[in-house]
Amino acid sequence: MAKAARPPFPDQKAPGFPSYDQALVFAERFRTSGEGAHHEGKRWAIAQWTDHLNVLAIQLQTNIYAIVAYPPAGQVITEGKTAEVPVYYRGWLLQHDIRSQKWSLLAGSLEVGKGEFGRRWSELQAG
Repeated sequence: MAKAARPPFPDQKAPGFPSYDQALVFAERFRTSGEGAHHEGKRWAIAQWTDHLNVLAIQLQTNIYAIVAYPPAGQVITEGKTAEVPVYYRGWLLQHDIRSQKWSLLAGSLEVGKGEFGRRWSELQAG
């Protein structure tokens, strides 16, 4: 079954990235194989967040996850008053502590920048 085309979104209006707290909820659902959050037998999952954003969850290492919200191919989004600067994704590198059952933020793309976020992701993925 083919997916329906997503409608275009208005120029200079960000489609509403998930917050850090919402990313944590998605990470926990993915970690525990919650409904709609896990592709059985795989270390990744993709979900449609809104008409304009997907969310990807990847297990990089034991108890370390990447959660990334991004527009589907062909869409570019911008943030508020900095409309000239495209924002292609927002991501979080998270670690789950089994003993305390708490999550900690290792890096966020907004806090460290896209280049550093990508470097840390690659480093964690390499083990």
